[in-house]
Amino acid sequence: MDTIGKKIYKLRKSKHITQEELSFQLDVSRQTIHNWEAGTMLPSTENIISLCSFFSVNSDYFFNDKEILKETACATVKNKTRGKFVTFIIISILSYIVFIICTIFTVVIGCTLFTNNIGFDSSSTLDYDISEFVILLIISLLMLAIAVTFTLLTKKYKCKYNLT
Repeated sequence: MDTIGKKIYKLRKSKHITQEELSFQLDVSRQTIHNWEAGTMLPSTENIISLCSFFSVNSDYFFNDKEILKETACATVKNKTRGKFVTFIIISILSYIVFIICTIFTVVIGCTLFTNNIGFDSSSTLDYDISEFVILLIISLLMLAIAVTFTLLTKKYKCKYNLT
């Protein structure tokens, strides 16, 4: 099963032209042709049209099997959603960190509130109000919900195409 890059390579070799000559005809760099053929980059829609015109082939030649369709679809999705994916990962990580910090403070305040404080001075500065405990508990749960939500959103941006 040939990839788009292998198909471009075969067409180019069948016409006995170099990457440089093809790059001149398509108005792209020689490095771009090399990247297409190596499979590290996919041609844009406009470049596919130019390739079809130059080699006198139908676009079906490049996209006639499911693996190439999947390769192209995944590359398109990844390019469009890479920024969202990274943003969601960062928000997830920060939310988990805030969740852990709030949980630690909630436990400390809860332990202080719900014990009889034997061994502390009456002038102890560890006197907490129940509202501080409740607020930190709510913040902690909210951060957990945000973190889980953004973690699930990052999974949405993985390429999972069913092309059967």
